[in-house]
Amino acid sequence: MLRRSFLRHAAAVPLLGAPARPTRIRGRVSSTLGERGLGGIVVSDGLSSVVTGSDGDYEIQSNASARFVFVSTPREVALPVKFYRPLRFDASGEATVSFSLAPADDDGEAHRFLVFGDTQIADREDAKKLHEATTLIAEQTKTEDFAFGLTCGDLVDDALDLFDDYEAAVERLGVPFFQVVGNHDLDEPVGSIRNARTYERHFGPTHYSFNRGAVHYVSLNDVFWLGNGYVGFVSDDQLQWLESDLAHVAPGAPVVVFAHVPFLCTVSERIGGKIAPNEAQVTNRDRVLSLLEPFAGRFITAHTHENEHVFHGDVHEHVLGTVCGAWWTGPICWDGTPNGYHVFDIDGESISWHYRPTGRSPDEQFELYPPYADPSRPEVLANVWNWDPDWKVVWAEDGNVRGEMARARGVDPLARSLYLGPEKPLGNPDWVEPILTDHLFHAPVSKDAKKVTVEATDPFGRVYVDSLVL
Repeated sequence: MLRRSFLRHAAAVPLLGAPARPTRIRGRVSSTLGERGLGGIVVSDGLSSVVTGSDGDYEIQSNASARFVFVSTPREVALPVKFYRPLRFDASGEATVSFSLAPADDDGEAHRFLVFGDTQIADREDAKKLHEATTLIAEQTKTEDFAFGLTCGDLVDDALDLFDDYEAAVERLGVPFFQVVGNHDLDEPVGSIRNARTYERHFGPTHYSFNRGAVHYVSLNDVFWLGNGYVGFVSDDQLQWLESDLAHVAPGAPVVVFAHVPFLCTVSERIGGKIAPNEAQVTNRDRVLSLLEPFAGRFITAHTHENEHVFHGDVHEHVLGTVCGAWWTGPICWDGTPNGYHVFDIDGESISWHYRPTGRSPDEQFELYPPYADPSRPEVLANVWNWDPDWKVVWAEDGNVRGEMARARGVDPLARSLYLGPEKPLGNPDWVEPILTDHLFHAPVSKDAKKVTVEATDPFGRVYVDSLVL
């Protein structure tokens, strides 16, 4: 989550300490169907990656800074939540860690997963709202088969004692659930550093990978604390690990990277720098992009509490609207996107997606507003929440098709009414304000028009229709 500017002047320079003493990690990866060792499994200490031998044995030359050892779960085994083990080195610097993996029910070539943006619970009242939301989502999705779910950071709002409430809420969905660490999931600073020790006790390593079907999934920690604030930055040790991890992925394969802070977004520019650019996006994203060049890369991030699609050449980034909307203060995010979640469908190497408002029909994909809902515009407005350049938005007046609607930057009318002004209806904090968005569309209407219909077609040919009687 972005909450004004914590840091205006910071150089994204890694903090370096004395070299850690060398250590060694050994172990075995086997099948739950017996003691048979599993060869070709990628195992990592978070710094480098190795592959098990044909007997399932592995050995990692590590150092004492390593905190976990984990398996990059291969496509042929079921996704475990406990894919990691905390490291405990003995007096001689040795650690032995083994894993037992269950076979998957299918090859996973076709699978579906759901992603939450920030859940960001600050107190027990927020936790109650999250439980209510996941109850609705569980009902919405009860007939579907999800391979996994994931939350893209800011699970809580600096209230680390609520991690248990978060876990209980997502357990309602009944699927393996992964996490990304966000800037509000970190411990209080010790000196100038905030670490993720409490997060790690609950959820394990802050960077890891796993596989399902043809897709390789990566989770990164891109929140870097310096002094009295943070920047979006991927540390050198993670880049070292990512390079070693991707060395075991076939060139051209789909690689989906989850993180909290967007690698690139436009929020700072849209609102005149009120949020510092280095808090809103990853400052060293080019180094990550260079590692993704051999693959079909995709980013899925959150942090800004709005829907946005950004493109880094061939790499598509989904910046996610959130389950908590505008920090649990209303039914929509500050760009007008309803509180909700994202669903991604995988078919071989193809990826499709859609947004779902919590507790509403998935067929609702935009909000239609009458003329002058925005006092500065006499036109009909449509807020197409998950728009990207491959959408097509057309309108008709009294049954006569008039063509494509024009897109223009603006403020969602409902967000304006809920979140703007000194006496906000919901008692929102001062920093919850409507935000300029680029997914608003407008069209002029005749003075004697009786009905306007808008038809929005998404990149996959799905058509959504709504009408407004004038």
